This record gives sequence, C-alpha cells and structure tokens, in this order.
Amino acid sequence: MKSIIILVNIAAMLMFSNNIQAQRTFNIGVEGGLNIPKYYGKTRNDQVFFTGLRLGASVQTALTETWTLQSGLLYTQKGTKFESVFEQTPGGYAPDLGPLSNRYHFIELPIHGIYNFSGKLMNFYAGAGPYFGYLAGITTRTDEKKSKVDFSESNYYKRFDAGLSILAGYKVTEKLSVQLGLKNGFVTISKLKDAGIGKQYHRSFEVSARYSVFNK
Repeated sequence: MKSIIILVNIAAMLMFSNNIQAQRTFNIGVEGGLNIPKYYGKTRNDQVFFTGLRLGASVQTALTETWTLQSGLLYTQKGTKFESVFEQTPGGYAPDLGPLSNRYHFIELPIHGIYNFSGKLMNFYAGAGPYFGYLAGITTRTDEKKSKVDFSESNYYKRFDAGLSILAGYKVTEKLSVQLGLKNGFVTISKLKDAGIGKQYHRSFEVSARYSVFNK
C-alpha cells in the first residue's frame, strides 16, 4: 500500500507541477491495449505466446513545440506462459499439467520524454524514459487449477519493478493516437539470489491506443 501511495504522489507531482504547467498546454487521456509479456535472462526456453491487459490514464504536458512530457498511472499485466509444467509429489512428478501461466498484476508509473516529428512526419512521435511498478498480485493457472499467490506466505517475489520504456506512435486524429511500446525491466523477479533457474526479469511488448478527454 505504501508503494502505491508513493507512485500516486510522484505521478501527481509530475502531472500537476506548477513549474511545468505554467504557460504550457497539457491534456489528459485514457489508454488501453494489450501486452505481450515474457521473462528474459536465465529462464526456461519453452515460453509461448501470452497476452495481458493494460489500462489507465496519462497526462501530456508540452515542454516545447516538439518535446512533450508524458506520465500517468496504468494497470498492466505481465508474466509469461510455459508450454508445460510438472507438479512435484512425494513419489516423484505428476503427469504434465499442461500450459502454466503466471500473470503479474502491476500498477505502473511510466515517465516519457516524447519527440513530436514535423513536416511530412508530423503525425508520428517517439519517446523513452523510466518506468516504476508495484506488484499488486499474481495469478497462476494450469489446465487443472487457478490460484493466487499469498505474499504473506511467500518470500520469493519482489513487489517493486523498474526499467526502461520506449514507445513510438501515430496520431490518427487530434484526440486519438495508436502506439507500440517496449518495457525492459532491470529488477530481478525473485528476491532469492538463486531462484532455481537463474536471474529473470520482466519484458513486455505493448500495443495500445490513447484518447484525449481533456485539453487546456
């Protein structure tokens, strides 16, 4: 809970700072789309196609005619899906339970510096910056069962994530834009130095749309 409050406070300072807003335009928009997440690092090689949601709101503040600062709060699903999983039992391993998905539910604060192209490319933009995330929950699913991770009983998962976010987009209309993104996490998923297979990190490809609901 403290991490969520910190993220909200940071977002508020970035979005509503008088130093940034003074004599500059800004707009508030809603975002929605899909993630294609996976682990990277020392991980299993049987990861398969997996999708997650991303929903939230963001604020864009014009810094110059070509540069924009964008930040906001997003609910985003990360994780991965493995082709198969075997459950260990006292007598050995049970039969293959089928695909295993680990769905991580994050609250994220991305901060992007965005460059708006001009001339014939005036509808295109690209940006990059850091992101910070708080892990609110984890859902695991196999063909046999679905369960939630109880953080009070597990010392495996880190609740904080941070990394680099890059994006590129196209302005369809004055209010609607579509964009592609990539987030590369720099914080290991596990608290343990030896997490069984090795150090693993979050990575996600993003496809989304943004619609501006307020301009000033």
